[in-house]
Amino acid sequence: MIEKLLKKGILLCVFFLITASMQGMICKAETTLKAPNPVRVWRQSDTSLYLKWSKVKNADGYIIYKYDKTRGKYIKYKTIKNNSALIFNDEIGSRSSAKYKISAYKQAGKKKVIGQQSYPASARTYKQGDRKVNAGKVKVRAAGESYCKDYSVDLAYYETLKLSAKVKPDTYSKAKGKSVLSKKVRWYSSNTKIATVDKNGCVKARAKAGRCHIYTRAHNGKKSNKILIFVENYARPKKSTLNLGAAWADPQRYGPVLEMFENNYKTVTDIAEYFYINRPAGNETFKCWMEKGEVKMSPENYVSGKMKQTIYNFIKNFSYDIRLDVSSDIVKFTELYGLSEEYRYAGAKVVFKYDQNKRDPNSYTTEYQMATNWVYGSFAGI
Repeated sequence: MIEKLLKKGILLCVFFLITASMQGMICKAETTLKAPNPVRVWRQSDTSLYLKWSKVKNADGYIIYKYDKTRGKYIKYKTIKNNSALIFNDEIGSRSSAKYKISAYKQAGKKKVIGQQSYPASARTYKQGDRKVNAGKVKVRAAGESYCKDYSVDLAYYETLKLSAKVKPDTYSKAKGKSVLSKKVRWYSSNTKIATVDKNGCVKARAKAGRCHIYTRAHNGKKSNKILIFVENYARPKKSTLNLGAAWADPQRYGPVLEMFENNYKTVTDIAEYFYINRPAGNETFKCWMEKGEVKMSPENYVSGKMKQTIYNFIKNFSYDIRLDVSSDIVKFTELYGLSEEYRYAGAKVVFKYDQNKRDPNSYTTEYQMATNWVYGSFAGI
């Protein structure tokens, strides 16, 4: 009796293990089947369209969804039971249009696990003399650039860039005044951790150095040229490339500048990088300075944790009397000197500008470019 129970228990355990394993495989399939990308559709003949898509790893086949105008949604239209068959010819009639989405699927036992749907792709059938045609070439550009090539743009953290797209008609039709079925495009970023792009083509750099491509696709999946975006951490320039020639030529005036970047490079760039990422909003400001032997911060709790201690130690222990000023545009280190706390003057200063087109509102007597977005100099007063 006991042996029978044990055998039954073992069999149940094996059954549950197999079931759990299969469920795990199903869950894995559900999370790993990506959407086919790219998906293209174009005119095959006067009455048919031609679909083509990319192969999805681990897929057993594909499901084509077609937009139903009457129901107002995509419905399952065709199942392709082959992972190698990545094309489909759809006979839709003359001067007709259709819109599609495609999903990969994985067969898990009797269950068909369906992956993510692709972006929609649409096209129209037409004759050589028709004026309403599909998209041909798609070009993207930034202001001041041409539509005809790939090129790169450098952006600072959080900097924005407006792009525009131009969709040209397919060349098959020879009709004059021909127009594209739809001039709308979808914008894409190859890495949204580096830069994002919205539906209007506005690119925004993230607070992470790196590179990505921005591009568009037309209604039929036709891809544009690519804009290569470099997001730069300008707060931390390479020490070996710093231009400190003028400071070395006049060390009496620019002693604080040399002290910052010869002996305190990491601390100064740590502070600049912190506010580059966590910059004040609007009219907010942050200041830190020495007053009667004590470090003062305003607002007192604007910065916390490790960075607050870093700023405190830097202002307290720096060889010169320095004031730190932070706004939504710049991080500024200013040398202060004078006979008393009430009457002090500004000497040398170092400014890190989040955007290189911004300028410190205080008046300079001299200004030198030390690195991208970094300047140093001296100015008349505070």
